Amino acid sequence: MSVTQSGAVADLRLRLLANGYEPVPIIAPDEPVRSAGKRPRLADWASIAITPDAVRGWAATLARDTNTGIRCGVILGVDIDVPTPDLARAVEDLAIAMFGPTPLRRVGRAPKVLLAYRAAEPGPKVETPELILPDGTKVQVEVLGRGQQFVSHGVHPETRQPYLWTAHAPEAVALADLPPASPSRVRAFVAAAEALFREAGGRTEKEIKAAARPEPTPAPRPAVTSGGGFFRKVNARALAASDRWVPRLFSRARWQANATTPPGAWRVSSSDLGRGLEEDISIHPAEGCQDFGTRESLTPIDLVMRHAGAPDAIKAALYLCDALGVDPADLGWKAPGDAGQDAEQPNKAPPPWPEPAMSILRRSAGAPPEMPLDCFPSAWRAWIEVAAEGANAPPDFIVLPLLALSSALIGNARWAMPWKGWSEPPALWCASVGDPSSGKSSGAAPIMRDVLASLENDMRRDYPAELAKWEEEAGVAAATQKAWESAVKRAFKNGEEPPPRPEAARPPQRPVLPRVKVQDATIEKIGDLMSALPKGVLHVRDELAGWLLNLSRYSGGNDRPFWLESYNGGQYQVDRQKHPEPIFIARLTLPMFGTIQPDRLADCLEGADDGLASRFLWAWPTPRTFKRPGGVADAEIAAGRLARLERLQCPRNAADKPVPAFIPFAESARVVLEDFAQEMQRREGDAHGLLKSSYGKARGQAARLALVLEYLNWTVDGRDAPEPREVGLQAMQDAAGMMDGYFLPMAARVLGDASIPETERQARTLAEWIVAMRPEMVNVSAIRDGARLPGLRETDAVKEACAYLAEGGWLREAPVPAKPGRPRGDWQVNPRLWAAQA
Repeated sequence: MSVTQSGAVADLRLRLLANGYEPVPIIAPDEPVRSAGKRPRLADWASIAITPDAVRGWAATLARDTNTGIRCGVILGVDIDVPTPDLARAVEDLAIAMFGPTPLRRVGRAPKVLLAYRAAEPGPKVETPELILPDGTKVQVEVLGRGQQFVSHGVHPETRQPYLWTAHAPEAVALADLPPASPSRVRAFVAAAEALFREAGGRTEKEIKAAARPEPTPAPRPAVTSGGGFFRKVNARALAASDRWVPRLFSRARWQANATTPPGAWRVSSSDLGRGLEEDISIHPAEGCQDFGTRESLTPIDLVMRHAGAPDAIKAALYLCDALGVDPADLGWKAPGDAGQDAEQPNKAPPPWPEPAMSILRRSAGAPPEMPLDCFPSAWRAWIEVAAEGANAPPDFIVLPLLALSSALIGNARWAMPWKGWSEPPALWCASVGDPSSGKSSGAAPIMRDVLASLENDMRRDYPAELAKWEEEAGVAAATQKAWESAVKRAFKNGEEPPPRPEAARPPQRPVLPRVKVQDATIEKIGDLMSALPKGVLHVRDELAGWLLNLSRYSGGNDRPFWLESYNGGQYQVDRQKHPEPIFIARLTLPMFGTIQPDRLADCLEGADDGLASRFLWAWPTPRTFKRPGGVADAEIAAGRLARLERLQCPRNAADKPVPAFIPFAESARVVLEDFAQEMQRREGDAHGLLKSSYGKARGQAARLALVLEYLNWTVDGRDAPEPREVGLQAMQDAAGMMDGYFLPMAARVLGDASIPETERQARTLAEWIVAMRPEMVNVSAIRDGARLPGLRETDAVKEACAYLAEGGWLREAPVPAKPGRPRGDWQVNPRLWAAQA
């Protein structure tokens, strides 16, 4: 994609910024400066705040800088600078195997590629040394981190062709939808990439020069390192892929990055080894193994003999081959009787693997239900379908933010009242569930980014004038206050009666900037907003997982009661930390919308059931097949319709306080609601776990949803159509149908984990990790200490999960030799899994 017009460049950068990226202007490739086309002109580009105003300003101040880069930190750029096609593909396959497939793959000068991932923790750049292959080709891999950038759009300075994103471009994929990459996994990948380069004959320039010089006669090595080509190859392969065996051998080993000898080394402390020496063991991919405590240079085979109890070098070498997933014969192993090798034969061939039970991966009993779009009026249905196509997302991911926003725009202005004694605020909590690149973020964008922005811009049209008026009145009040204080002083001085305080001395209330949504705000800030915006606001969380996991962290208190009450619309008092007076909220009504990945659900929803999870309307649809859209939904049309809801005002009571208008239900709608409520009550008695609470809250959610659907119908009626005076039969039937046919089955799909045994749930977590990482062997201690999987942080839990997977044909215990030589806890992975996954 090539962008050369300044207006188009600014628009592109704004879209990148809206998707979570940090765009930076890059010097155009035809500029007569160093590194033109690849580096920013701004000296402080790595530290400046990148805002929409800054991006718009660059269109004027940096109009010639037509290339665009993305600043790294929250995003990682895996830059595979390898001009050899086969080797470039091997490194790319390695990245995908270790981090997962990414939708963002950029080509500048093929076969060199860059893959983009989301940083689980922002960190510095990690890179291999520049290595030179036997034919003179230079190769290197860099994982660009904090302080770096990569060019995302524009023209490549060497090929003079546009940079190409082969599948999706960043302006179409939200940062939150990229697969995460942890620092430890990044380091392991870089070390493994260097091993690939070295296996291809790559050496640094320093190593090549050193090899050309005569070397002194080396000192004799221990017998283990001079036992033939087989042992040398095992040691070399083990150093190149140390992450496959070091954590198994040393469960407490830690990877430490090193800027002077990249990429770093494994460190095992003497205390972790239970010895009294002061220094550690170091295992470096290029520099080998050093025991600084005993001052010895060792090999991986030496370490296995010394610390795993292998009785001889052969058993140690075979242990390493098994950990590396390498056939010993490929490294020169010869069975007894073969010329040139006097060694034991490896264990006899194991029995054939069974067909693995792939149902272990299944997260729900059936396919997700289809969103019933016929519950919406035809005008909204058509808009939803076009928006879904334009976002390459299922329509479910359009509907949920639309429902959440609509409920917020109605807010405390109108409440549902099925009958006297029962009323419900319209607040809907909606959550989109999906893996990265499933479309949940791109699906939310038409509503949460485009429509919402249009609405808020229109709402704020009069705010500058209101603020100017307030400033004028506040100035008059301050001057009047000051004059009154002077008059009081004079009166006291003259022994006179002080004058009363003039009404004009009372400062006016500062106008609040109109808004619809709030993000990442403290409870005190939300309390301030709710006291000034009685209709309420929409609480938006791009990633619900962090919010759900941290509800009890704020200021050492417990935020959970606040959020539980915000669903009910009841009175609430927020105690201020810095001010003595509390904030009183007459009706705490906070609709909510957010997204979450399936893998985070188990952690977020564990614990006692207090009704938090059942307050949500969930959507976890099947991802849409990507294809070029035929059109894009018009945000202004949707905003124009929803503006009717925004203009709804709260009535005033006798005390001139804002209160809701309660919208009754038609008698026919009450009959439908009553039947639905009785059916939900029956199902609640048969359910258990979190699903029990979902059935219990279903009747209230149906009443809220019916009110929202009634008013959404009104938004597409004629301009002069009167506001609904009641919730009618059709809206109630549609709401009950959506709850029964869509939202409750989705709740079962999302919350079903809570109703299955813990061991089964943890086994599935381990199975998903195995599918993602594709190991040939798993180790209980390594999973417990290194994988950091939810629910699998204790030895017994990992053992039970492995045993469960063994019953399903996924794993089997690795054979343990009669003599000590392998630590227990190793499980072989069924290679038939990969064919089943294909």
